[in-house]
Amino acid sequence: MYVHRLNNISQLWADCADILERVLDQDSDKIDKVAATYTCAEDEAKAAAARLKR
Repeated sequence: MYVHRLNNISQLWADCADILERVLDQDSDKIDKVAATYTCAEDEAKAAAARLKR
């Protein structure tokens, strides 16, 4: 039973790694744009919060 559970977990991790590999290979430009947009929005939110504290 323990080995079966371990095999299931191992297979799940392998499937997730395959999905992540495809995303990084095919959509890395999109991920970069999303990260840049998120960083910009976070910076603007922090600046707005700082202005409100004054």
